Amino acid sequence: MSVHIRTVTADDHPEIFRLVKQAFTGDLAQAFDESRPRLDDGRRLVAEADGRIVGHVGVWPLGHWLGGRRVPTGGVSAVAIDPAWRGRGVGTRLLREALDAMATRGEALATLFPLTRAVYRRLGWEIAGERPDWRLATSALAALPAAADVEVVPGTADDVDDLHALETRLAERTHGMLARGEVFARRALDPGDDHALYLARRAGELVGYVVYAHRRADEPGELFTLRVRELVATDGGAERALWRLLGSHASGTRTVAAVGPPTHPLELELPERALQPAPVTWRWMSRVVDLAGAVAQRGWSPAATCRVDLEVDDPLLAANAGRWRLEVTGGRGTLTRGGDASVRLDVGAAATLLTGWADPVTLARAGRIAADDPADLAALTTALAGPTPWTRDFF
Repeated sequence: MSVHIRTVTADDHPEIFRLVKQAFTGDLAQAFDESRPRLDDGRRLVAEADGRIVGHVGVWPLGHWLGGRRVPTGGVSAVAIDPAWRGRGVGTRLLREALDAMATRGEALATLFPLTRAVYRRLGWEIAGERPDWRLATSALAALPAAADVEVVPGTADDVDDLHALETRLAERTHGMLARGEVFARRALDPGDDHALYLARRAGELVGYVVYAHRRADEPGELFTLRVRELVATDGGAERALWRLLGSHASGTRTVAAVGPPTHPLELELPERALQPAPVTWRWMSRVVDLAGAVAQRGWSPAATCRVDLEVDDPLLAANAGRWRLEVTGGRGTLTRGGDASVRLDVGAAATLLTGWADPVTLARAGRIAADDPADLAALTTALAGPTPWTRDFF
């Protein structure tokens, strides 16, 4: 039976949601609830066989802030295949067509959160950043020092535009953070009926916010657990005020679950064991869609000046493959065709290099990059030096 790939229409929505619920459970399935602000149908593909939808993929219009500059990114989401059609190449066909569409739109990277890495790694994706999940002791948060100049007040859905503006301003400074589109931001920030929203203000100015929900208790003796969707603040005083608000729930729960930076500032303030990594933390994978575009659009170390010749292996997207000369100067990078292929790497290694999750020496030890001259790896390390890329979003 042949499979036809096409864009989504409004009539497809109920069948797609059925398919997604088969593939994902719990909070993951709810993330694709059609009742929430959703992805435009023109950015979604379905695989259809004999009039029945057997596969789906969507691509959010996003960006990654890398080195202080925005790299246009397709956020690959809701890759769902009917169980009877798994292992028959449907997912590969959907992803290949989605990559072609991303290239046409000028999206230089494709990022996703994988349930299994092996499938995506075969198609050129590689680990590219983190979404660190932390567990915090509520009683310790309640004991944080108060900020006398910060007022915490309830917010509503009418505040979402202001929250988006604040989050964008701060995300630009955070390596790896997503640059959200309007619809994606509303999904993340609108509290809806099951989340609480509180704002931190200083002299009337918005300096932070927190969106969180009560969830089923993880341990006996607790009434609930707090799950923070997002906590953003311009400074430590505003951040402590929001954490103290969450700490005020200490009578009902011992634990707050929240995404935060890999090096969490509260580790410098809280007592031992009051802040612990979650048992399972998501890592995102990226794929290079437009290698030259990604190099040109990310920021590079302003202190680096180098020229490195590369040979990239990309069996899926021919425009990325072959020999390139990388030149970095003044915080900018360019790729031009040519060079002597003194450094050789696969396209997945190129993705994790570009985001900065894995450095060249680590990739060499893993057998993913080879260099005739170790000085070339040192030059790449200096040019790409930066903090661990992370994001608070999940899609």
